[in-house]
Amino acid sequence: MEFPQHDRRRRIPRPAPAGAHRMHELLDLGWEEADVRRSLDYSTLQRVDHGIYGALTTEVEARSLTLLQALTASGDQVASHTTAAALLGVPGFRLVPPLHITSPVAGGRIRRGQVRAHRSDVPEEDITVLGGVRLTRPGRTWVDLALGRTLTDAVILADRMLRPPRHEFGEHGDAVMRCEEMRAAVERRRGSRGIRRVRLAADLARVGADSPQETRLRLAMWRDGLPEPRVNPQILDEAGRVVLEPDLAIDEYRIAIEYDGVEVHSEPGQVLRDVRRADRAEAMGWWELRITKDHSREQWRPGLLKIRRALRARGWVDS
Repeated sequence: MEFPQHDRRRRIPRPAPAGAHRMHELLDLGWEEADVRRSLDYSTLQRVDHGIYGALTTEVEARSLTLLQALTASGDQVASHTTAAALLGVPGFRLVPPLHITSPVAGGRIRRGQVRAHRSDVPEEDITVLGGVRLTRPGRTWVDLALGRTLTDAVILADRMLRPPRHEFGEHGDAVMRCEEMRAAVERRRGSRGIRRVRLAADLARVGADSPQETRLRLAMWRDGLPEPRVNPQILDEAGRVVLEPDLAIDEYRIAIEYDGVEVHSEPGQVLRDVRRADRAEAMGWWELRITKDHSREQWRPGLLKIRRALRARGWVDS
């Protein structure tokens, strides 16, 4: 087994339990948070979603990890793009072929059926080592992926990587990427084709978004010239207690926007919690707007009209 460079004590990670588990479930099984971090470093454990961890459960993933260790051992090549995203634990990415490998411009290109080769000179500050694999750091990984995506999809991915774990959801650890790391990686790619769109995506990314639909709605508001909302802010009462935590909030006009996903907000218990939340918002002088999938039609036109009417009712004037 390859040991991460920073693991000087060369400690073997604990065997990962079968299936997917939240952090508190792993702790109940006798794990410590240090065990989880070590297993993530070795890639014997991966983040399969926000706050959910699972073992490399397939033979394909295990073979992919072994192949990556061999291919990057020379110090010239690095795992990149979706392969790096999977190793970094970005939700939605799996360690399966084709494996993306980036080689120096002046070096040899890897030619294998399971490998998608890229050529680029990756500076050392954009490289890290996890599980014995050299790979691009989160900022560089995001830039590599964003260069091949639309503006909206690039922002959605940035929001996902910037999102800190939510303890109330049983999530622990740190965000995959930091804002300053993302911006520094963008600047190191000056001159790349499409970098202006990527730089704009970095400017539009925000910490705290819980779902792609929240990001899509926020971007639709930006395109429509509406005031920028805060993302998942904590709204306090006079005693300093958290009373509301809406998906989006326009503080100046006391408008709280909630995107209601059908799969979550249609549950009876959740419906009751949503009604109580709306009552708290009203008592504090906030106007809660419920946005659903129906409001996302025609590039969010129904949702934007609803938000615009509420803003006008609160005194906002179109610029």
